[in-house]
Amino acid sequence: MFSASDAAFSGFRAGREHARAALIWMVVFGLTSLAMFLAVLTKLWPVVTDLMARGPGAQLSEAQALEISGQFWVAVAPVIVPSLLLNAVQSAAVNRMMLRPQDSAFGYIRLGMDEVRQLAVLLLLGLVSAALNLLGNVALDGLQAGGAAISPVLGGALGFAGFVMVTCFTIIVSVRLSLAKAQTFATGRISLLGSWRMTRGHVWPMLGAYVLAIVLAAIVWVAVLSIAMLAAALLAGGAGPVQPANAGGLTALLTPPMIIFLMFAVIASPFLSMILLCPAPEIYRRLTAVAR
Repeated sequence: MFSASDAAFSGFRAGREHARAALIWMVVFGLTSLAMFLAVLTKLWPVVTDLMARGPGAQLSEAQALEISGQFWVAVAPVIVPSLLLNAVQSAAVNRMMLRPQDSAFGYIRLGMDEVRQLAVLLLLGLVSAALNLLGNVALDGLQAGGAAISPVLGGALGFAGFVMVTCFTIIVSVRLSLAKAQTFATGRISLLGSWRMTRGHVWPMLGAYVLAIVLAAIVWVAVLSIAMLAAALLAGGAGPVQPANAGGLTALLTPPMIIFLMFAVIASPFLSMILLCPAPEIYRRLTAVAR
């Protein structure tokens, strides 16, 4: 058995025990993510400035909305594959840190079959998520339409009840499959069903651990954000939080205060990753230790 609170705080322990790895992650994961973010923002900046020029509450025609959506996907598409690869490498690094702590060279980062298997699991989990989303939307639409045929009030009530049920079901399935990455790393075999079997009877403490980890990560991010905004405001002469300029291109956004904010985000990124990603392999480690 495992303690939900111990699992939730495993990321803090990992950050304290593996500070060198966190420094390496800042460079490899933090700066790489920042570079991809800026690459997307560079392509989207004309869209952003155009929307800002229209003012708040501006109405867009269907053609304009489709054009903006197309520009969004043109900007995002080039970084989808690099993002997946980066997530796979980071997922393997987290599992290696938690399950093979002695294998600490280069901050637990490798490029090999472990990373390939993590990528495969990420894609499978993405397909499961997409299928659940599709089936949930179909079920909700049918339930709401059936109720609305009798009464608009009944349609709204059934739609809300259905939304709650679909959300709860999706969360439970996600928790049941949440050990797939850790198990795949530990066993060297890609599997989702193994996680489903292993988590039977442990859903609620696992959910509690994940929720607590999310809350802890949110607290850390708010603290980092507050410090970054304070530093940016002091640099700007007390002008307050940095806001994108209405004109001047992307360089108008990358002012010294904003650069400070981005630097704080890069520094915080490995610790936030540890807080959010370490509970699952920690739970897997505890459950397999009990099983042995």
